Amino acid sequence: MRSLFLKIFLAFWGAMAVFVTLASITTLVIVRFQTTDSAMEAMTRASVQAFQSGGPGALHNYFHQIERDQLFRAILFDEQGHELSGRPAPRFLGPDGQLGRPPVDGSTNGPPPPPPSFEELSKHHFPKHTILAADGHHYTLILLPPSRAHLWFLTAPTRLIGILVGLAATGLICFFLARYVTRPIASLRAASGRLAAGDLSARAGSGAISRRDEIGALVHDFDRMAERIENLITTQRRLLTDISHELRSPLARLNVAVGLARRQADPGTQSALERIEIEADRLNDMLQNLLTLSRLESGEAVEMRTSVELAALVADVVADADFEAQAFGRKVVLKTNTPCTVEGNITLLRSAIENVVRNAARYTDENTQVDVALEARDHQAIITVHDQGPGVPEESLPKLFLPFYRVDATRDRNTGGVGLGLSIAERAVRLHGGSVTARNGHPHGLLVELELPAIDNEKATPKLETATVRTS
Repeated sequence: MRSLFLKIFLAFWGAMAVFVTLASITTLVIVRFQTTDSAMEAMTRASVQAFQSGGPGALHNYFHQIERDQLFRAILFDEQGHELSGRPAPRFLGPDGQLGRPPVDGSTNGPPPPPPSFEELSKHHFPKHTILAADGHHYTLILLPPSRAHLWFLTAPTRLIGILVGLAATGLICFFLARYVTRPIASLRAASGRLAAGDLSARAGSGAISRRDEIGALVHDFDRMAERIENLITTQRRLLTDISHELRSPLARLNVAVGLARRQADPGTQSALERIEIEADRLNDMLQNLLTLSRLESGEAVEMRTSVELAALVADVVADADFEAQAFGRKVVLKTNTPCTVEGNITLLRSAIENVVRNAARYTDENTQVDVALEARDHQAIITVHDQGPGVPEESLPKLFLPFYRVDATRDRNTGGVGLGLSIAERAVRLHGGSVTARNGHPHGLLVELELPAIDNEKATPKLETATVRTS
């Protein structure tokens, strides 16, 4: 049972049912079998007086009144052990006076059993009291449980009705109690799920904030934490965007200055100017990636077009990446290319696939190849990119798609990477309703898998949509 609501509800309900049952049984037992000596003596003297004044009939009526008002079944014996009221023995004693023994023929509607003997009742631990009456004889009063006729609340169908009413009442109380306890937790779980999915505006507050107990404090703290996280991430995104925009103009002027300096530079300074130009180009590429990442994370509306032929797009990306990789003694090979169509923005899809493939070509070992495969399974287009490099430590796999994360900072500087390519790929794929995962391949290398929702070619229509992306 995984539902906290059901656990609390059933626990409360069971506890209340057991409590009510035990309380009822205990109360009944106490009422039946706990009487003071003075009360027993008064009851015994009243019984003897009723017998002496009116005989067995008057005693029978007095006992009937006791059983009705006090839930006792009384029996009076003289000193010879004779039962004086003439009432039959209760059925739970059985015909031979043994406790709990049913009639011999198994029926419950036979003739009434004979009056019990004093010796038979003395074998059981029933309350009893003996007095010396004014006539000089001893009389003994024994109290037994009442007959079924007076226990109307334990008899069918009233017994079943009582049980059902008790269960319904306790169940209703426990339902609202469990709901009161678990409702803020359900809201908290829903808000945390939305926050984990990238919706930074998710809050669990509403009515739970007014509660002054521990759960209300927890919800309040969660909302403060979510607000703080939203402010930090929003500030970070705004900072990245502002810095990227502000640096583009100085870099443009730097490129112009380098071009002018080349006209007047001697051959000895040409190499230094070329180095400056290379570094400026790298900064331009990084700023372009930052702007793309900022756009994907800002929630800005992005055009989504249908009928993107993914097979042609993957083949084109692989061909470009293979041409670039051959200059470094590496290859990029398209192993499988299943025709399939996805709905999306072709520019963002190309950027996502290209970043993953080029990242693999950059880190695969020399004289090895990167295997790329496009397959369609269960209405999903799956692109697999497997390099032959050293792989990634297991603890670093969940961090590969974080902006500016580097497994090896020195290696990334040597290859020109800044840790933004995979971040852009992950956010672009997520914008299209897909996912990106990374794991170490066998026997070595890194395997990155891009999964996108595919559409039927027959149903593809050239429509234009917009979508809003939220990222964590």
